[in-house]
Amino acid sequence: MNAEKFSKELRDLMEWEEQENEKIFARLKSEGKAIGLDGYPEEFAAIRKERRRRWRELLEKYRPLPLGTEIKLE
Repeated sequence: MNAEKFSKELRDLMEWEEQENEKIFARLKSEGKAIGLDGYPEEFAAIRKERRRRWRELLEKYRPLPLGTEIKLE
């Protein structure tokens, strides 16, 4: 079913983003930089850009999902 595949690929994308963010957090911490909610947005720009690109690909690949499709992220 497309909804199940879509959900899995979306989970994979979210996990990828989390892993990439953690790498940046670890590097910033090792450099002794204070990390806050709004700190160092430029460090994360490439990750956000790649996430948007992959998200658009997913939407295009699985378009159209039927209305009411439940996406499971757990």
